[in-house]
Amino acid sequence: MFFRWTQNFIPTISNVPIFNMFTKNLPSYIMDGMKRFVIFCLFFLTAATFFSCGNKKANQKSPRSAAADFSDEMREPEKNWTNEDGIICIVFGYGFNKPDFYIKATEKLQSIYGLDESGGLILPMLFPDDFKNGIFGLKKSLEGKQIKGIIFLGAPEQTCEVLSKMQEEMYNGTFPFPVISLFPQDDPFGQEATCSLIIDYERSMVEDKTANEVQLDTSSIDAEQIFSSTVKYMANLEGALIAGKDMGAELKEVAQKIVGADKTVHRYVDRGSGMQSINHYTVESN
Repeated sequence: MFFRWTQNFIPTISNVPIFNMFTKNLPSYIMDGMKRFVIFCLFFLTAATFFSCGNKKANQKSPRSAAADFSDEMREPEKNWTNEDGIICIVFGYGFNKPDFYIKATEKLQSIYGLDESGGLILPMLFPDDFKNGIFGLKKSLEGKQIKGIIFLGAPEQTCEVLSKMQEEMYNGTFPFPVISLFPQDDPFGQEATCSLIIDYERSMVEDKTANEVQLDTSSIDAEQIFSSTVKYMANLEGALIAGKDMGAELKEVAQKIVGADKTVHRYVDRGSGMQSINHYTVESN
């Protein structure tokens, strides 16, 4: 088709006056050569245009929302998550309660697991905004709800106290679901006594003397990845966090799975007593 078009095009252009002015006295063999040259140029330009458009289309990328930039560790295969078997309560505490992080995280959680208010799996709670009586408001907020698990991000002071109170008054002394605390700012011993698993960085916290509290750099992709992996792990967990007799080994395996194979976890060691924790792990600094 292309060559038939060029054969028709060459006689047509030959009738243009300005073309005749320059070519009327040329020998026929030169005219034939010029026609072949024009055909070659047209073919080359057409081919170049075709491949250029194809490459441009192949290199185009679909736009991503702010929520889509959040760690893909949270991504699950298509599944209709509901709150019929309980909710996962996620408390966004110190270091994770800035509006940009909270909005981005909840958008991602909603897109994958759904929120409790719409029949989904996740109940997000922003500290201190969603708590009328400090962290002690958690107990009242969760009363009457079926709970699959609780995740704390930057647990504030006295979290262990409200958890202890919930254990005694709501669950006969023992939580029937896992409680995982990431990067807490609560008392370490209290956390170990009331949580199933604690994961923290060895050197990720810097004391802010003006605010008298510890700040975490939530821009770290490691923090987002560990949080996303924790939600995914808990969403797929059936029953208790561990089931075997070797609690320490099993919890370390869970912690390692959550943080990823490219990082190393160690048992938390209390600097004062030198005692190693059985359910508190630190992630080796990069």
